[in-house]
Amino acid sequence: MISCSRGDGGSKQVTISISPKNEIILIGDELQYTAVVTGLSDQRVSWSATGGEIDENGLYRATELGTFDVIATSKADPTKTAKTKVYVVAVKAFDEIKAWQGSITWKYNVSWSDADEISAYNHLYQEDITLEYRLDEQEIYDKWYRHPDSSIEVSGSLHYLDEQAPGGKFYLETKWNGQFTFVPESRAKSDYLEINEETGTYSFYLRDQSINPSPIITRYYDSGEEVENWKNWGYGAVLIENQPLPLVGTTLSGTKVEKLIYYPSWGPQDGKETELTITWKFTPVE
Repeated sequence: MISCSRGDGGSKQVTISISPKNEIILIGDELQYTAVVTGLSDQRVSWSATGGEIDENGLYRATELGTFDVIATSKADPTKTAKTKVYVVAVKAFDEIKAWQGSITWKYNVSWSDADEISAYNHLYQEDITLEYRLDEQEIYDKWYRHPDSSIEVSGSLHYLDEQAPGGKFYLETKWNGQFTFVPESRAKSDYLEINEETGTYSFYLRDQSINPSPIITRYYDSGEEVENWKNWGYGAVLIENQPLPLVGTTLSGTKVEKLIYYPSWGPQDGKETELTITWKFTPVE
């Protein structure tokens, strides 16, 4: 999430949104950034970057290779900042690439109601999650793995709700917005990217994970009072196969939409179909 939050004197939420987000550019190129400040009348920001150069108007110049943060800081309140990543790459042959850095995002939003002979129920499933990976273990030049000790950064938001209506007397709810980093249980060769230059395609596989304990908590309420919670969260495996390979080793990116059916935690087990959108972007790094 490219935002910051805190009240302006405790009464307003202040956020800064940077655009574009997580861009990949070639060494020597330029990229224009903009920022929108919500919650303050003063929209002015100061710009900085951990690598490359950026001027006072948000124009970034890719003067060195690597992965860097572009940071916007409110001039009215310097405690409010936001950042995004920029990936500066050079054109390379695939067999020269030592590692890949990238992210995968999935989004869905579905809500519905149903009823049995006794009660009615409301259900809400929303998720917008990004995982950031580094794949840098090689056995052969066309396959890169995540090292078992390599961390994964999770950011985004989710909201799940299954409630008995009206009034929500009994309900389960998971609501989270933030960021955290974890190292999965050691599973050698669990996540990988594979390139097949003969067929001109690439595929990658990200293994399912269960994170326990995690900062994402599911809570159970009875008559509005919390009676139990579960401090664990997980996600399913992602398999992207046979994507068209670009001509040079600059970036692997794309979007995939799948139809999925989600089922409630309780009540009639009538599922609801929705679209899951998966977006990915991986770039070669040193």
